[in-house]
Amino acid sequence: MNLEEITPIIEKIVKDTLRERRYPFGGRPNSLYSGLSNKVASATLINSVRVNIVRQDDVSGIEIDISPYGLFVEEGRMAGSKEVPVSAIMQWLGEKGINVRDERGRYVKGHRKFKQQYEEAKQTNKILPAAFAIQKSIKRFGIRSTNFTEMAMHRISENKQIMNLLEGQAIDDLLKLINVSSTVK
Repeated sequence: MNLEEITPIIEKIVKDTLRERRYPFGGRPNSLYSGLSNKVASATLINSVRVNIVRQDDVSGIEIDISPYGLFVEEGRMAGSKEVPVSAIMQWLGEKGINVRDERGRYVKGHRKFKQQYEEAKQTNKILPAAFAIQKSIKRFGIRSTNFTEMAMHRISENKQIMNLLEGQAIDDLLKLINVSSTVK
């Protein structure tokens, strides 16, 4: 089994799983404020994904290393848990371009297209009430788990290119070699 050729494929699968619009948000499924989204705001999590070959003695394995933030994306947050820092929510609002109003009071939409309006709103504290409201909502309702690593493992097990590289060995053997870890970067 050639792990050097398999690791870039696994890294691409994990990153593509995060980019996919399959993660539900909002309350009731068909309400105005619900839908499906991906897990990309600033691409920090996607850029932190690294797949490495780990060797100990005569045993080789594959380690998928992600940012500690990935733990919250994977497992979600329980309702009533510790509050999310307002600074992190404000950063997320800026990256998503959410809740920024133009000079006429209309919401400005777009990812990073209207950075100047966001910076002006941030300096005049117009964005702060939205950040506090989101913080309160997360504390009250929590955040759904995504289980993106489970979905990535499923896609790895069905990938034809990986199966060809395994040279007849079982896909279960490969999945046993994979370890997902989270480290501070």
